[in-house]
Amino acid sequence: MNSPDNQKLPDNQPYKIYELKKTNQGKIPGYFIVSTAKLNVETSEDNSNKYLSSVTNQKFFNNINEGEAEPSTQEMIEKIAKTLQSSPEPEIIINIHGYSSTASDTETGCQKIYEYVNTHIRQANKYIFIGYRWPSENPIKTDESGDFGQKLINAFSSLPILLAISLVVGLIISY
Repeated sequence: MNSPDNQKLPDNQPYKIYELKKTNQGKIPGYFIVSTAKLNVETSEDNSNKYLSSVTNQKFFNNINEGEAEPSTQEMIEKIAKTLQSSPEPEIIINIHGYSSTASDTETGCQKIYEYVNTHIRQANKYIFIGYRWPSENPIKTDESGDFGQKLINAFSSLPILLAISLVVGLIISY
């Protein structure tokens, strides 16, 4: 990790890493990785990921106070690497949310799983917990991808012609 040819990573990485707060029984370190990718790659707006690279439930995380600088992505990677290197048999527990999950729901779910892991796994210095949030659009809610109707039109126009014809014929026959 500290080799001479290792360049410092700029903090405009495709993700941001936050440290989860440990509970009273917390022995396993936990981290939450947030993708900074755009919700919809087809939009040209520069600010389309403005809310996606931050967290909504600040109470779940360490070092998130107004006015204080957050640890850089590089610093967090080095911290995770040191934890893994210090264990003779390191293991990583990973949680990735599903489709159509809001940022808040993802963080809450991740925090619950992290608390569960810390309650039921007693082997400190072996495990680390990593939660990951990727941009997940909600097909019903209006967001930068449009409203439900626009999303339906985009989905239909993306279908291969034969599949689109089959869908239309099937809908006509079913009526």
